[in-house]
This record gives sequence, structure tokens and C-alpha cells, in this order.
Amino acid sequence: MGLVRIATAFCVALLLTLATPVTAWNRSPATQFATLPPGTAHPEGITADARGNLYVANFDVSGNTSVGTIVVFDRSSGRWLRTLQINDASALLLGIGFNPVTHDLLVIDFGKQQVLKVDPQTGKSSLFAAIPGGAAAGPNGLAVDAAGNVYISDSFQATIWRTPPSGGVPVAW
Repeated sequence: MGLVRIATAFCVALLLTLATPVTAWNRSPATQFATLPPGTAHPEGITADARGNLYVANFDVSGNTSVGTIVVFDRSSGRWLRTLQINDASALLLGIGFNPVTHDLLVIDFGKQQVLKVDPQTGKSSLFAAIPGGAAAGPNGLAVDAAGNVYISDSFQATIWRTPPSGGVPVAW
């Protein structure tokens, strides 16, 4: 019995001697990357394109804009590149992302309970999916799997909706 205790104590001491110290992730203060252009006040969703440029969906509850806007920033400098006006959208844009399979830019329009496919250069949009439930729907986030299927969270109806990569009628997942 004494030999087991001595061996255990030796192993513990050896492990403590050889172990590297545990350190926490460096949580230094965040720094400002970019300044939102005038008329943009409520950034919600954010995504990057293949070149790393950042696309920021604006959730304008203030009424400064009558249509949805997406602000695009240069990845390295934070310089404002352009603001896309999404004429078919409400001013309440949330989740945004590029589908890695189709390369489509998708954005959730919370105000119209829909997901739009948006041209990342011009802002021209088309309907990707209308969320079932009308005003009872509350789409807010999206994700895309490796096959390109799109998943849309709906916090008002406690549902995750799924569409194929090309969009269409969402089905409860």
C-alpha cells in the first residue's frame, strides 16, 4: 500500500513539474474597426465575402431609412466601400451570410418575414424564402451547412426552418 502511495505522489509531482501553465484567452480591449456611415445606426448581422470584405446588415428601428441597407467595409483598413440599398426589403435586416456552395449573399428581412438573395455589388434582391406564419414569424439568424442547405431560426414560432441551396418554401427542421 505504501508503494502505491509513493508511486502516485511521484507521478503527480512529475506531472506538476512538466505541465505548462494554463492561461486564459487574452481579452484585451476591442478596438474600433470601422465607422458606420451616416444613416446607419444599428448594425446587426455581419459576414465576410471570399476576399474578406465585411458586410453589415442594418436594423433601422429609428426610421432613418425606408428600405433595408447593407454596409460594406474593406477587410484590411475598415474603409467604407459602399452601402447597398435593398429596395424590396424593410429597414429591419438581421442575419446575413454567404452560402459557400452557391456563393449567394443571403439576408434576413425581419420586417417582411423573408430571406432575400442580394447582389453584393448592386443590392438588387430577389426572394429566397418567405417564412411561414406571416406577422407571427420572427426570423433572426441563418446558417448554411456543407451541402448549401440554409437554416433560419424563428424565435417567435420556436422553429428552425430549412431550405435547399436554391431557396424556396422553408420546411420545419
